[in-house]
Amino acid sequence: MHVPYQDCVALSVYIFTFLLGLPANVLVLFVYVRKARKHGATPNVVYALNLCMANLALVAWLPVKAVETLLQDWRLPAPVCPIYSFFLFSSLYGSCLFITAVTVGRYLSIAFPIVYKRYRRARISCFISAALWVFVLLHLSVGLVAEGGANFVSVDGDSSVCYDHFNASQLAVLLPLRFEMAIVLFIIPLILTSFCTLRCVTLVWRSNLRPIGKRRVLTVALFTLAVFVVCYAPYNASHVVGFVTKRNVEWRTYAMLTSSCNVFLEPVVMLMLSPAVSRGFMGRMCGRQSQFSHREGCRHRYYSANGAANGRAPPSVSERSHAVTKESQGRYKSRRWWSDRDTNWSDRRRNDNNDKLPEIRTNSSSWILEVEKMMLEIRDTSVWESLGAMLCYQLVLAVYIVTFLMGVPANILAFCTFCRKVRRKAAPIDVLLLNLTISDLILLAFLPFKMKEASDQMAWLLPYALCPLSGFVFYVTIYNSTLLLTAVSVERYLGVAFPLRYSAWRRPRYAVLASFIFWVVTCLNLTIVYFIPYVQWSKGVDNYSDNSSTLDSPAPPPPTCYLDFTEDELRIILPVRLELFLVLFCIPFLICSFCYVNFILILSRLPNISRRRRLRAIGLALGTLIVFAVCFGPYNASHVVGFVRKESEEWRNIALLSSTFNACLDPVIFYFSSAAVRSMLRLCCRNVMAKLHILRCEGAPQPQRPPKTEKYIEAPVP
Repeated sequence: MHVPYQDCVALSVYIFTFLLGLPANVLVLFVYVRKARKHGATPNVVYALNLCMANLALVAWLPVKAVETLLQDWRLPAPVCPIYSFFLFSSLYGSCLFITAVTVGRYLSIAFPIVYKRYRRARISCFISAALWVFVLLHLSVGLVAEGGANFVSVDGDSSVCYDHFNASQLAVLLPLRFEMAIVLFIIPLILTSFCTLRCVTLVWRSNLRPIGKRRVLTVALFTLAVFVVCYAPYNASHVVGFVTKRNVEWRTYAMLTSSCNVFLEPVVMLMLSPAVSRGFMGRMCGRQSQFSHREGCRHRYYSANGAANGRAPPSVSERSHAVTKESQGRYKSRRWWSDRDTNWSDRRRNDNNDKLPEIRTNSSSWILEVEKMMLEIRDTSVWESLGAMLCYQLVLAVYIVTFLMGVPANILAFCTFCRKVRRKAAPIDVLLLNLTISDLILLAFLPFKMKEASDQMAWLLPYALCPLSGFVFYVTIYNSTLLLTAVSVERYLGVAFPLRYSAWRRPRYAVLASFIFWVVTCLNLTIVYFIPYVQWSKGVDNYSDNSSTLDSPAPPPPTCYLDFTEDELRIILPVRLELFLVLFCIPFLICSFCYVNFILILSRLPNISRRRRLRAIGLALGTLIVFAVCFGPYNASHVVGFVRKESEEWRNIALLSSTFNACLDPVIFYFSSAAVRSMLRLCCRNVMAKLHILRCEGAPQPQRPPKTEKYIEAPVP
């Protein structure tokens, strides 16, 4: 499938926006909810929360937009199209109005502080927010009814599109409505935002604030205005151009890219509006004191009653100015010396390069001619395809080899450690980690079969009886790792959130039972991987017996192992893969995310934990969550894409590499989560160093000892 470069750029923007916008808006939502609970709701907090909800609504539908851009076709049911368009555009215009409300509130608080204080109530802000939402939704509802209801999906060639092609009767209603929305929902808010921003800049510039305070206010105001113009102007300009030209503008879809970028730019604006809360929250998450509390504490200690005995008196203005003058003079001399030295050095290099310039030009021209000749020779697309396939096989083989060499010793070390720990005193998390280690070791034991397959360019040359067994065990261990990592996250969350209640149910036998259930569930879900190769072989035997007159030679097995499928087989495999994605990846990932996010929030509130332990626990939680998403996300995403496109994706083997590499990353999680693994690793390193020291001492030249028959001669006594 050929995707134009414009759609590739759009797809990259949507993916980048989703990956940045989702965590950023969740963080902002938590910050402002916490601020509202702690200090009460203010107008800025109410508007920021509504702005965050609008961004999250847009983020929720971005994957649909990305899939539509990738496939260049609308594969979802037709009634979903108007719902998708309704939420998409309502979130865009809602964000536009709420940014205007934030800017107007900031201007009123600066220009009319006393009068505005009487009307600065949370209920008034909630009423204004509700009115803005109703205003936007009414506009889009009228457009939804006028433009044809659910008849938004139109056919363009061999593909269908959503909200892109309209007939003349629809455009007669649509173009004036878009023009009215551009004026009412963009131009008027832009005028208000520009006026309030410029007035804020003027008033702050004339005020008696400190320079650092002025710079901060001016930066926030100008950055908000820049985000407003850059994000919303191109898309609304397409409405005006379409109304003037009386047609649907073709570049309207690409103008929407800037509007989607507001999803990750607006959280920056909202965090800049409330820096004290956001910095304090991030400081508590990282286990360090906030800058503001640290500054106040230092000031309190500095000017306390016994400050004269504990420290020196604060320097006077003349002393500080004299120190600053000396420091600036020293820096000026240092910069001048370095600049003179760089100037001399650059002059010398320039003279040397001028001597070598003709030679360089001659060599470069000949090199360019050789490259052009080579490109003309290999312009054939088949050469590029074979080269890409060869590089793909080499990449798969290299990752498998690295995974095997790194994963085997690391998992053997972890296996020995957890076996010793379970024998002495078993804990539920030790049982879960032991099963995770066993799962990784089984995967590594069958990995040489995959290495052989990759070295043969994905052809199966081994005995075909090993194909279903190796594939079944390989995928069972991968999905079993997801369930065990989820169980580890649940165990950690329960131990922190409900320590007393969970201690009564914290028994190793429950962990053993859970591990057994995980193995059974994964084996039952992946039985199709075991039976499909036999089905393919049986079909080949039937076809061979029908086409051949003699039965002397047996039917050859399929050339590949669980790689090529017929349409009848895909009708069974693709729904099963989608079920694997939902049951064995999505649900565990949601549970894991919930547990680790709450785990981090609980740890950030506990005052009696040292900074080092808090940082290690938070880093372990985030690292495990990232490993879960990075290792198992790409391969499971291929299931969804294959189900939508009704085919087995060719890049499944590349996406499977990250799931395989998880066998190397799990021991890293073991190292940081278990003190026993760390002590075992130190013991092994100490023993190895001791053996090396003994060997080095044995190889060194030894001093000659006197023979046993030799007697010492005593010196004569004077």
